Amino acid sequence: LGTGNWGAFLFSLSHGLVFNAEEISNLVDSLEEHLKDISMLSLNTIAQPLHRQVRDLCRLFGKQADFSVAGGEILLDRRILEGLKGPLVHLVRNSLDHGLETPEKRDAAGKHREGSIVVRVEQQGNLLFLEVSDDGQGVDLEKIRQQALRRQMFSKEELSRMEEAQLRQLLFHSGF
Repeated sequence: LGTGNWGAFLFSLSHGLVFNAEEISNLVDSLEEHLKDISMLSLNTIAQPLHRQVRDLCRLFGKQADFSVAGGEILLDRRILEGLKGPLVHLVRNSLDHGLETPEKRDAAGKHREGSIVVRVEQQGNLLFLEVSDDGQGVDLEKIRQQALRRQMFSKEELSRMEEAQLRQLLFHSGF
């Protein structure tokens, strides 16, 4: 190269590098998007098997329940779904086992014989809200007190001074 061509050569080289960098950036973006598509699944992936489990547990516990999921189409990372699976199964089972009454008790209370368990999922930005609710009898605070006393978590005096919210929090202790 002559001395006058260095400027043109460097300009051409830098232009080519910028073009290649943009091409590589577009390729990386495309790969990230495809990877996201591969690793994302709908919440229904773990919620659908719960329908069968609710049906089986109804037979086991002698109860009737309608199970539904609102927001199951929300896409989540496969690893997050795997982490949610166990707790979701546990919450639904607890709703059926401890929340809903038997058809006879529901009749006596003036309720429909079939209870309702609903899983609601909502995504706001990078936050996921998951709610499991049922139309059962609610939480028996006296049973919570008795269980906490039996497990020697607190003294009788401490439990008698606890407010309703504090007693409800005991439900979230491991193994309770």
